[in-house]
Amino acid sequence: MGLDLRPRDLARFGQLFLQRGTSAERRILPAEWVERSSSAHFDWRFNSGSLRGISYGYLWWVVPEACEPFYFAWGFGGQYVVVVPDMYLVMVTTNDWRGVGADAGRYERMTMDVLVEYMIPAFR
Repeated sequence: MGLDLRPRDLARFGQLFLQRGTSAERRILPAEWVERSSSAHFDWRFNSGSLRGISYGYLWWVVPEACEPFYFAWGFGGQYVVVVPDMYLVMVTTNDWRGVGADAGRYERMTMDVLVEYMIPAFR
């Protein structure tokens, strides 16, 4: 049950937010709502790892204190849509979450660590 989206679909969703609610020069979402939903509203503090300083917007996790501020959608087992506005970058990760079971949290952390520590810096 839930959404069954391909990586390409997830990337389109991220691109819509990167472009502040427009797609093919058509306004899909109000720019003000995109800005507000991807801004920090609720603190959710991790003490260690690549998600230190994380907050939550409206359906987006927000990392304003990273070397490149970004926000992301977080799905079970390491399914991520990452938007880095200052770099005009959208990244998507998917994992075979069906087989991870109790290790889902570990896969999520490992995937995010790779994104934050290696992938985002590689695009600078």
